[in-house]
Amino acid sequence: MNAIVEPQSLFERMLSNNSSLICIAISVATAGLLFKYRFFQWLGSGVIIVAALHSLLVNTSLHDILFMPWLAEYEAALYPPMILLFIVLGVMLAMNPKHPIQRIWMRVTSALVTLAAIIMLVIHINPNGFMLLGPHPDITSVAAVLLLLLGVSYSLLSQQERFVSVLPSKQAMTIGFIAVCLTSAAWYFMGYSSLKEIQQQAEREVERLANARSTMAMVNIQLMRRMTERWELAAANNFEFDRRSDVQAYLRDIPHLLSLSALDTSKQTLWTEDRPDSHIPSLEVMAMPQVQNWLVQHHIDINFIIPELQFMQSETPAVAVMILPIADVVDDMRYLLAVFNLNQMMNPATRLTNDKIKVYTRLSEQAERSFEDDKPTHANELALASAILTIPHGPELELNATLYNFEELSYSGNLRTAIVSLGLLFSLAFVLMFEQNRELRHHSHKVALTQRRLRKQRQELSINEQRYRSLFSQHPDPVFSLDCNGKFTHVNDAFCEQVEVDREQLLDMHFQEFLDDGEFARILPIFTGIIQTGQSQRYEAEVITYRTKSIKIFDITNLPIIIGGDVLGTFGIGRDITQIKEQEEQLSYQARHDNLTGLSNRAAFESDLTQLIQQQQTAPSEQLLAVLFIDIDGFKPVNDSLGLRVGDEILQQVAARLQKHIKQPDILARFSGDEFVMATNRCESIPQLEELVAHVLDFIDEPYTVGNQKIYLTASIGVTIYKPTNKDAMSLIQQADVAMAQAKQQGRNHWQFYTQQRQSMSASDIILRSQLQQAIDNESLKLFYQPIIDFTSGKIVSVEALMRWSLEDSTAISPVEFIPLAEATGQIIPAGAWALKQACTDMKKLHAAGIQRVAVNLSALQFHRANFFEQIEQVLNETQTPPDHLELELTESILMENTNNAISVLQRLRERGIRVAIDDFGTGFSGLSYLKTLPVTKLKIDRAFIKELEHSSSDQAITQGIINMAQQVGLEVIAEGVETTDQITLLKKFGCGYGQGFYFARPMPLADLLIFLQNSDLI
Repeated sequence: MNAIVEPQSLFERMLSNNSSLICIAISVATAGLLFKYRFFQWLGSGVIIVAALHSLLVNTSLHDILFMPWLAEYEAALYPPMILLFIVLGVMLAMNPKHPIQRIWMRVTSALVTLAAIIMLVIHINPNGFMLLGPHPDITSVAAVLLLLLGVSYSLLSQQERFVSVLPSKQAMTIGFIAVCLTSAAWYFMGYSSLKEIQQQAEREVERLANARSTMAMVNIQLMRRMTERWELAAANNFEFDRRSDVQAYLRDIPHLLSLSALDTSKQTLWTEDRPDSHIPSLEVMAMPQVQNWLVQHHIDINFIIPELQFMQSETPAVAVMILPIADVVDDMRYLLAVFNLNQMMNPATRLTNDKIKVYTRLSEQAERSFEDDKPTHANELALASAILTIPHGPELELNATLYNFEELSYSGNLRTAIVSLGLLFSLAFVLMFEQNRELRHHSHKVALTQRRLRKQRQELSINEQRYRSLFSQHPDPVFSLDCNGKFTHVNDAFCEQVEVDREQLLDMHFQEFLDDGEFARILPIFTGIIQTGQSQRYEAEVITYRTKSIKIFDITNLPIIIGGDVLGTFGIGRDITQIKEQEEQLSYQARHDNLTGLSNRAAFESDLTQLIQQQQTAPSEQLLAVLFIDIDGFKPVNDSLGLRVGDEILQQVAARLQKHIKQPDILARFSGDEFVMATNRCESIPQLEELVAHVLDFIDEPYTVGNQKIYLTASIGVTIYKPTNKDAMSLIQQADVAMAQAKQQGRNHWQFYTQQRQSMSASDIILRSQLQQAIDNESLKLFYQPIIDFTSGKIVSVEALMRWSLEDSTAISPVEFIPLAEATGQIIPAGAWALKQACTDMKKLHAAGIQRVAVNLSALQFHRANFFEQIEQVLNETQTPPDHLELELTESILMENTNNAISVLQRLRERGIRVAIDDFGTGFSGLSYLKTLPVTKLKIDRAFIKELEHSSSDQAITQGIINMAQQVGLEVIAEGVETTDQITLLKKFGCGYGQGFYFARPMPLADLLIFLQNSDLI
């Protein structure tokens, strides 16, 4: 606040900066004691002592003696009596009541502080008493109250030998802090407003008084000027005028005019008229040295002087001398000199509205006096305000207003202190009341919780009793209790119903009555253990019903009845799990058997075979352990044509024949569909095993009678023999499966033994298939292009797109190897789709290089897909390739399968403008008559006929025949595999139009082909 309002004196401040710092230090020291932070306690005490010592050094001027003049730059607001008191206060706040010696010091210092505070309060009874302690009563009276509270508090604290800091709650401390802040703020603003009002009133009064006195001086000047003007007018008009009478009239009418004197040019007195009651003659005034010096000066206008020596003599009235120049028309009189009683002139009828304010008039630094004779000066007056009194044609005087009477100020200050004291006491009482209410609420809450807990316990006890009763009456499972002898004491209705016994018959019966001897011998130790150890047990028991003597399986849980630490019996809860056990057995059977044939399933077979392998490993035998993988030949067409019911009946008959002819310890299982697997270890040699396999083939070949039909089926069997390198059942089964597949490849109705070579080939196919799929997904396949030459012009007219594949290690995989694999696995579909789209994309660059069209090979899987034509359309649209730039190459086998559909698709392709060529012609076409109906444009003679063309007359005849036949039906002919000049000569001779082969160019990537086309003369 001091920084905001910027007070000019200590009176204007409610609290000086020094005092504010001490208040903060007191708070820090007290908080350090309460919160046990000794550093803050010592810090606050040290600040108080340092502030007191600072005021002592500055007020006694010791700072100059000690060569510390910089201390005077900081405010020293403490009066001498307060300095000693605050040093004692700082020592008191630094004491720790836990230490006996310090507790004694605390007791002494707190007594001194309390006594000093009481004396301060007594001093304030006198209105002027506060002047001994501070600049105004507000701060000194509040300081006395606060010191009294601190002294009493620390005095009580010093009486405790064991100091325990018990702090109120955070809410209470917050409320107390807010209440103290509000009380302090109210005190501050009330006191500040009161002091400010007194000061503002003094400013108004002194300003009004300055204006009135300045006006009075101006009136006197005007009166004197009018008199001289009359004299000048009379002299100028030669009127007779009695000047002395005029002067006497002025002296008579103006009470503060002491004398008037006429002066000549040299300032010598011509005549003088003094007031009869004047306290000082004019000649005496003119004899004053200051007046003499002033008269010597040249005066061309009215001028005023106040003799300083006379002004400083407070026992005599002060005077003011005014000189007025007179015109030459008035005889030899040149100046009029007037002497005024300044006391009377400066103290006119204008009075101060506040009699407690006194005004001093200062002429110079040394000359100051008051014109209020009824207010004697005393040393305790407080400066309030000042104003400048400007006397026309004279010196400037300073008017200073002081507070002369402190009765009203002391009364209002003491009243505000009383209000603050009541506010602090109210804050303390409010905090104590809040804490008490909090404790009461806490106690009430605990009582309510206890009552609620008791009600809840009673309720839970009642609920537990009801649950205990419901355990017997409502539980759907049998519930019973036994005493320590094993006799029934309580049972529920479910027990009576499921065990088929009446409650009256059951009571006092021993549980042995419901068990056979074996079960009783097993369960009795369990029951005895529960009684002896007090531990619950769970077990299954086969119970014999009382009436029908049927056997039921119960899952029983026995719990000990413990009261007072003693076991008085057991509770039992039983659950009838008879059906669950039956279902478990059924599920266990189903989990290991095939539902259709009743044979073991795959999981059971693998488990049983694993046991046989383990037996063979632990106890090697001379007998062979062999696995037969049996697959029914031609079963799928029978199943598809005759229906699933017939297929199921055939499988059941196969299973029955196999079961009939196997012997222990052979194991048999149905794997899936029409596949059966058998393991045997009753053959001692390979011939004996071959005889067994042949026998199996024989009885499977026998006809199957289904209704009135006889169905003939054969089987393919793969056989593998256990070796020490076989570690598990799956490896044997896999080997037998591989051998079975080889048997089917050899014409079916055959059996084949497993060899390591077949396994390797199968494994390599699997690996190659996985790598091919990865290449398709990553689009790492490549297209190579081989030019096709027009024999007539010798120029390249088109290219054939050929798929190529290299592994990550740059190993090239032959198309002969991966194309059949892709067709077998179906991977040819995404691979072929990629090749078609890539070829159409590359066709833009090829056409720009002079190539008319690109030929792309298709597989049977692609051609016979339902949306084959739509896929071609989509690729052409996406790549914006004209249809006549694309040529599709199909094999003979594609066209012979579903020929009518093939012709329809080819017709749509021709209508769209897409050319179609028959690839590898002559290797598999069986119906030449279809050539005239197929909408194709070219035949490509297979390289097998071209390879030995110049040496084989038969190849020449076949080639010439194909060319002649194609020419008859209007088809163009391309010869594949052209490698020599002789072959070209013969082909031209036979009328072949186009050639393709290494003679012209090998297949190459697009980039190499574009370079080849730029540098070749074939374009």
